[in-house]
Amino acid sequence: MDLKNFFLTKIQELYKYSKNKNIGSHFNYKKILNNISELESITALSDLKQIKNIGSKTFIKLKRMLENKIADEYKNECDEKNSILTKYSNFIDEDFIKKIHCNSNTKVNKENISNIDILSIKEENVNLDENHHQINNFNYIPNYRTGAYAILKVLNKEDGISKRKIILRAQKYCDSEFDCTARYSAWSSMKTLLNKNLILKEKNPTKYFLTNCGKSLCDQLFTENSLILTTNEEITLIIDSREIKNKKDRNYFQRRFENLNIKLQTRNLEVGDFLWIKKSSFDEKILRYIIERKKGADFCSSLFDGRFKEQKHRLIMSGIKNIIYLVEGLKRQQMLNIGIEFALSNLSFTKYEGLIVIETENIDETVIFLESIDKELRVECINKQDKSLNAIEGEADLNLHREKYDFTLEKRSSLINYDDFADRSIKTKNVKIENILYSSLLSVNGINHEKAKFFSEKYLSFSKFMYFIAQDSFINEAKDFVVNGKKLGMKLAQNIKSLFC
Repeated sequence: MDLKNFFLTKIQELYKYSKNKNIGSHFNYKKILNNISELESITALSDLKQIKNIGSKTFIKLKRMLENKIADEYKNECDEKNSILTKYSNFIDEDFIKKIHCNSNTKVNKENISNIDILSIKEENVNLDENHHQINNFNYIPNYRTGAYAILKVLNKEDGISKRKIILRAQKYCDSEFDCTARYSAWSSMKTLLNKNLILKEKNPTKYFLTNCGKSLCDQLFTENSLILTTNEEITLIIDSREIKNKKDRNYFQRRFENLNIKLQTRNLEVGDFLWIKKSSFDEKILRYIIERKKGADFCSSLFDGRFKEQKHRLIMSGIKNIIYLVEGLKRQQMLNIGIEFALSNLSFTKYEGLIVIETENIDETVIFLESIDKELRVECINKQDKSLNAIEGEADLNLHREKYDFTLEKRSSLINYDDFADRSIKTKNVKIENILYSSLLSVNGINHEKAKFFSEKYLSFSKFMYFIAQDSFINEAKDFVVNGKKLGMKLAQNIKSLFC
């Protein structure tokens, strides 16, 4: 007798049950389902034992479920009870036959059958009972603002997210850094949480979930104060963890700003090197500045390898209105390799695109500039405590740095949530076909954002664009394309052709 469909149904039930309860065994049941589906038939109990991923506990569960089915048929069959046992002879043993004969000779057959049901249910709930036992006895409670505390807090708000999202959102709840390059960091706490059965790790793609035990612990930790940050609004300078003076002095900015009594945090920023947040009891709002700092040599190399345009695009897409592109210590000698006119024209065009370009002579002047912005934001915060957070009008008296560097600000801009900013900033988030074409076109000398957008909207996919430029008529047609009231021209069309063909 083939019982493949019976075991498939039962494993499917176990899988759905454990999945709904967020029990880790659902990963194993999914594998068993795939393995059974590949079999032609299951004609004996020995076939069940040989299936990969079926261990002793799962085997006992399935065996008891089958015995429950046989006992039910045996109870309902009045005349040919022996034929039932013969039909399932390859799946039952002598002990079960003796038990079922003994039960049939008594008048409490119904109760005995129900005992088999109860036993089967107990087997199904082994993992759940163990999990509840762990829930009722908290042997581990993370300390406040540790890595484990921050990870649990993030997953309590949004379960089933990737490592990158956890790191981006957990940093604001933690006093140490989530630095994945370091041997030990706040992320190391994840191993402890996995070992304590507070978090489950699911692969392909890798995502992290709270277990029932983890959810219960989070309820204890975060119910009364769902966001334990601070009762007072405060402004904090956020510094990218990769922003350093040199390899030997990695904490230069942190040390300088702490000496100036500026409140700061170090986080892993996907875009930008410096920004300011306004922390409240409920969330974190990013104030209207974001600063990308480039040393002179790095600025020149970014023009050559295409990072300059790509970074500008992501800064613009961040949603922050006042984007400052700060170039530090740019020397004439550094620009000779790429062309002085080319470097300066890119800076000029960056201003035309709406970004604020600031040039400082050295790192000390950069610190002074950042300090002046920090003071301005703090003064505005004090002066406008009774006004809406979403209506900063840029009327502070600290205008000295604006006059010196000759730039103006967006007069009115809404503040965005830090979590939304982090989601927008992820490089690989929501990558579309037209985005790939758009990014590729930015590497062409002479192609700006408007021209790249024109081609990506016109051809939609990279393959269609490649087919178009392979035509002999490409240069003659492309040179007459009009973007912002100007033709592309013969030279730019030739540059595109030579790069992609």
